[in-house]
Amino acid sequence: MSALHREWINDQAERVTLEAPELRPVGQVPCTATSTGVLIGCAYRRPMPQPSADAERIQAALLAKPARRASDGWAFWLILTACVLVFVLLSACTGPSEAEALRDAALDLQDAQAAAVVAAAARK
Repeated sequence: MSALHREWINDQAERVTLEAPELRPVGQVPCTATSTGVLIGCAYRRPMPQPSADAERIQAALLAKPARRASDGWAFWLILTACVLVFVLLSACTGPSEAEALRDAALDLQDAQAAAVVAAAARK
């Protein structure tokens, strides 16, 4: 790099001043500080504003958990048991499978054909 090029780079660096006192480095990212105090390679974010008294009361009310009653535990297990029981009963009582239904339909067709043959023979 020539001396003229270095001088031009230094001149550009003096013209551009990066100052952002409201930003601060975040996390465990390694940073490199330049001779002018500019941090390179850091992630930045703005500091959180201080919450007002109203905001703190609202947040405390939203985060407050109601006291849990001792009687709530049995209701959960009762409902869970009922759901499992309904699932088991519905899966066990599904009716005939497709193969059984096709077999029954074929037997019904054979019975109808046999009845038609008997009826035709009786007419003669």
